[in-house]
Amino acid sequence: MANDEPASAPMPPPPPPEVEDVPTDDDSAPTATSLERRATAAFRKGRFSRAHDLYTAALELEGGSAEDAAAKWLALGNRAACLLRLERPREAEADCREALKQRAPANLLALCAVACMRQPGEAHLMAAFACCVEALYVEPQNAAARRVLADVRKAPGGRLLRPEDAARERLEQRMLRRGESGRIGYALAYFDALERLAPEDAVAHLRVQSCWRSALTGRIPEPIQAVPTGAPASLD
Repeated sequence: MANDEPASAPMPPPPPPEVEDVPTDDDSAPTATSLERRATAAFRKGRFSRAHDLYTAALELEGGSAEDAAAKWLALGNRAACLLRLERPREAEADCREALKQRAPANLLALCAVACMRQPGEAHLMAAFACCVEALYVEPQNAAARRVLADVRKAPGGRLLRPEDAARERLEQRMLRRGESGRIGYALAYFDALERLAPEDAVAHLRVQSCWRSALTGRIPEPIQAVPTGAPASLD
């Protein structure tokens, strides 16, 4: 399964190791920022119920600074990670989707996919796949999204799932734009994402992908082997 640790970059960094999950003299009037830091300290110690309560307390505070607003968003995503550890995936998904209304980094989308995967039914499998599609569009080499996608593919019917046409075309266009602008590494990363998500459609781009690779290595492109229609590409 994908990592369900507290959310990381591009979210704010975790507190330093010395931060404790107990009040200090400065916490007579706790802020969302201080509560979120204490919650994350509790999470890292395996005190998931305590962390959940502190994240909730941070979210329930009204007002505050811009830093507190950012801490509340972070607390929402991190509470989802906490809820997964507490085996409450439905609530975790709800927190993820609420946080995604504000920002949608790849790690948070991957976390939402994990929450979906831990609920039964085809609808949740499809929802997990949709989160993976969006995560790899945002960050094509995101490790957490790749891990969840691998879990999706292993589930019954998971290998047959494909992105909707609009999502696939958006991914292809971003890949081609990166290649045309000379950002070959990014273009290849998007080709890899397309191959994982829609292997049959990736076949149409094998020639340009070979040219991109030769541009990076200085080698003459290898001849393109014919791929039988419908043959799945590697998902490794």
